[in-house]
Amino acid sequence: ARDMIDHGVSLGESLDHPSSQTFAYRNAITAYHIIGDLPLLAQMVERMTAIADKFNLPPQQSIATFISGWLETSRGNIVDGLRIMEAEFPGVSRTGPLPPFYAALLAGVRLQSGQAAAAIEPLDAILPTIREPGVGFFLSEIYRLRGECLLRMGSSHFDSAITEFETALATAKRQHARTFALRAAISLARAQIEKGLSKEATTSLKDIVDGFDGDDVPPELAAARRLLSACSPPT
Repeated sequence: ARDMIDHGVSLGESLDHPSSQTFAYRNAITAYHIIGDLPLLAQMVERMTAIADKFNLPPQQSIATFISGWLETSRGNIVDGLRIMEAEFPGVSRTGPLPPFYAALLAGVRLQSGQAAAAIEPLDAILPTIREPGVGFFLSEIYRLRGECLLRMGSSHFDSAITEFETALATAKRQHARTFALRAAISLARAQIEKGLSKEATTSLKDIVDGFDGDDVPPELAAARRLLSACSPPT
C-alpha cells in the first residue's frame, strides 16, 4: 500500500496540476490514516493545505483542515481538534466520495471524548446514503463504531452492539477488507470478554488473526493477539 501511495503522490506532483496533486494527497491521507502512519499523514495534510491555499481550492482546504483537526486529537488535544472537525464536517460531508470516512472520524473522536449519543448521530445519518450495502467504503467501520457507541450508552444496548459488531465483521469479510475485519473482531471479542463470554470471543478473532502472515502485519494485530492470550486457559 505504501508503494502505491508513494507512486500516486509522485505522479500527481510530476504533472504539476493542482487538482491532480490534491487528489493524490487526499488518497494518501485516507490510506495513511488506515495504515496508522501519522507522521506521513501529517506531511500529506501540509502539502494539500499548501496547494489548496495557493490556488484557492475550497473543498480541498476543507478536507485538509478537517484532517488537521483529527491530527490534533491524536496528539491529545481533543477539545481544539474536535472543535476544528465539527466546524469543517458540513463541508467535507459534501465533498467527493468519502463522506462515510469523515463521518467515522468525527464519531470516533466524539466517542473518545465521552459523547456516545452525539457520536452515533453522524453514523446514523450516513448509513442511508450508502445505496449499495456491502460495497460502501468504510462501511464496516461505520457498523463497528455504532456498536462501540451502543456499548457506552448502557448495558441495555449490549445485544444491539453485538449485532453491529457482527454486521461489521460480515461486511468486512464480504469486501475482503482484512484490516477492517480484524478491527471488528477485536471490538466483538472485547465486548464478549467484558460479559464473561471468553470462549465465544476467541472464535472469530482467532480465524482473522490466523489469516495474517509474513510482513502483512497491521498495527491492530498485536492487540488481537493480546486478547487471544487473555482468553486462553492457563497451562
